[in-house]
Amino acid sequence: MSTNTISSINAFLKEVYGDNILDVIPHKNNNILVKNLPFNQAEMLGSQYVVPVALADEQGVTYAGPLEDDFTLNGSIANASERAVVNGSQIVIEGSMGYKAAAAARGKDAKAFVAATRYMVERMMKTMAKRLEIQHLYGGSGLAQIDASANVSVTETVITITDASFAPGIWIGSKNALIDVYTTAGVQVGAAGFTIKSFDYAAKAITVTGSAADITALDAAFPATLELWFKGARTKESLGLDQIITTSGSLFGIDNTVNDLWKGQQYAVAGALNFDKITEAANITFNYGNDDKLCALVSPVAFQSLINDEAALREYDKSYSVDKAQKGNKALEFNIGGIIIELKQHPMVKQGEAFLVPLAKLKRVGARKESLKTPGLEGEDIFRQKTNSTGYEMRAYTDQALFCECPSHLVKMTGIV
Repeated sequence: MSTNTISSINAFLKEVYGDNILDVIPHKNNNILVKNLPFNQAEMLGSQYVVPVALADEQGVTYAGPLEDDFTLNGSIANASERAVVNGSQIVIEGSMGYKAAAAARGKDAKAFVAATRYMVERMMKTMAKRLEIQHLYGGSGLAQIDASANVSVTETVITITDASFAPGIWIGSKNALIDVYTTAGVQVGAAGFTIKSFDYAAKAITVTGSAADITALDAAFPATLELWFKGARTKESLGLDQIITTSGSLFGIDNTVNDLWKGQQYAVAGALNFDKITEAANITFNYGNDDKLCALVSPVAFQSLINDEAALREYDKSYSVDKAQKGNKALEFNIGGIIIELKQHPMVKQGEAFLVPLAKLKRVGARKESLKTPGLEGEDIFRQKTNSTGYEMRAYTDQALFCECPSHLVKMTGIV
């Protein structure tokens, strides 16, 4: 049997999985932003990332009639530009393996090692991708609002989520996740937070456990509007699409109340989402100068209702594929005045809203793309010895934020029923 050392475990890990384990690979269609947006390591200024932004054209313009000469110029008015400062958010996920499991796997063959480690490696990768996707959508906004809470016992309650803020993709597979409850004023409800015990899709509800004192505090907090957050995420995660669009005031260090090109757009649907509504929302971005392909991120419920209106603006050409413009499938693409809009259903988008965005103007910036490599130790050990127990540990880590180079081209559609 081979000697089991930290070096041999790391070497075998790389040998079996190859470099593809070192970066998180999104799976299927749940991670549209993580999968499609490039990661750029922006210029670092301390712990922040700095991006230059043009906010206005040269305005030193003078008009004169055909018979005028030697006329006075109005004077130069320089273009406006500022530096956007983006704060990355750190996410760390831990996974571990005991000495005995590692020794047994390493002492046999590659198949045994894969069997012992694949589940941990894949789950860490998928969890990182999911948490990033949720953060890029709703960082700074919260996961959902609570509609009601019904106690099962003094330490367990069923929390029902409002229809408008319900996004099943956030909660599916969330068993044992730690969450916090806050009022909209930022007051935490319950000192220690809660643990998700189960999720009920049909009821739009999660069952959570907590201390008797925290369950009592939750009961007492009603009828205030209460929000759900992942534990520790509030005020620490980077801004998602929702906050980038709805922020009024300082956005990445630039005041968007005096720079309209730096302010996101909102469109009130006030009913069912249809192609006419999407067209009206798209026209806002067109008026602000967007000519890039738009991606409409909608909940599966809204997507299904749009299928019936599919024929109106559907486009067939040489790029047609079975993945698009086919009832019940992944995406729907249509043309509005030469601008292509691709409609994608996203299980992490809340049912009462949708986003219309040019993916070409979005990017992920930060100090570290999601990876299993230890920051600052490129190419070194992935597994490390645990300090106080007999086992090895690996960590997935990232430091990043979502950034948009032109927020006025982003639209949040609200009030979808």
